[in-house]
Amino acid sequence: MAGKTLIEILKRYEPDERTSRLLLLAEDTVVRADKDSKLLEIKARFPKIIDKRTLYRIEDEIREAYQLNSVRLLPTYDSGLFSQSYLSEVLIETERIGTVARGFFDDYEATLDGKEIRISIPMLQNGVDFMYDAKTPAVIEGIIRSEFGTRYHVTIERGNTANYFDPVEKRSLKFRI
Repeated sequence: MAGKTLIEILKRYEPDERTSRLLLLAEDTVVRADKDSKLLEIKARFPKIIDKRTLYRIEDEIREAYQLNSVRLLPTYDSGLFSQSYLSEVLIETERIGTVARGFFDDYEATLDGKEIRISIPMLQNGVDFMYDAKTPAVIEGIIRSEFGTRYHVTIERGNTANYFDPVEKRSLKFRI
């Protein structure tokens, strides 16, 4: 696919103008397809971050245009574009992958210190342990590595507000009402 843009590769897909501009930014595009399973995977480098919801919308539109079972857009970015603010996008992808994440990150605090990411969640320790058993920190690390080509160590810990979920604290809250 050397030299072709995503728009040229995806001839049947007719994106809106904004989406066309995004897709024209793609470089180093690699397309893998499985005709029997009707799967399409597109890995491309982008010079700026594209939010996950936009990527998922584009995937759905391509899937419909080609009548496929599955389309995955796998963006890669310059490592310098990763920031703490992008972590929410990583957590959206973590949920999509299907690891233990849905609902666990509805309320979290995160800090980025060098190559260390600490995520605090208001959860009992059993919930945090459950996320480790499911390898959720490793999944988050893998998403960052695949998108930015750099390694971060992710730690998930019980946040300061976890006592609001403690059964003893709940009982005392009932009595205060």
